[in-house]
Amino acid sequence: MTEIDETALHCSTIVGRMAHSLKLRFTRHEAWALKVAKKVPVMGFFTFGTLWVWFFLPMIPIGIFCVWLLENAGVIGAITSTVLGVGGLAIVAPWFFRWYFICVGLIFGRKRMALSKEDQVSSRLKCLQGG
Repeated sequence: MTEIDETALHCSTIVGRMAHSLKLRFTRHEAWALKVAKKVPVMGFFTFGTLWVWFFLPMIPIGIFCVWLLENAGVIGAITSTVLGVGGLAIVAPWFFRWYFICVGLIFGRKRMALSKEDQVSSRLKCLQGG
């Protein structure tokens, strides 16, 4: 059994506490989405869609910055915006496709991926809550 470092659970800075709170809320939201998707598989894509709020809201300032770069920085701005866009897709794509296949599997009656994801989310939630 793995021991959890107590000092890591209690962040001393405001930024650390805010990041911990956001991780905890996102994980709870993910657990809720899984629960609803398992209960009503046809609505799985809609519950998965609610998770996108966690990505779109923080991306607004980055999007504004990219548009500003495209308008004012010429080729360097275009290259920077492209690198940011491709990098963002590389980070989000595995998460997106895993959820997509979970929802499709639930629609067709296959729960193995959903149960695996549920175990992962519940262990992450337990770790974040300090238990």
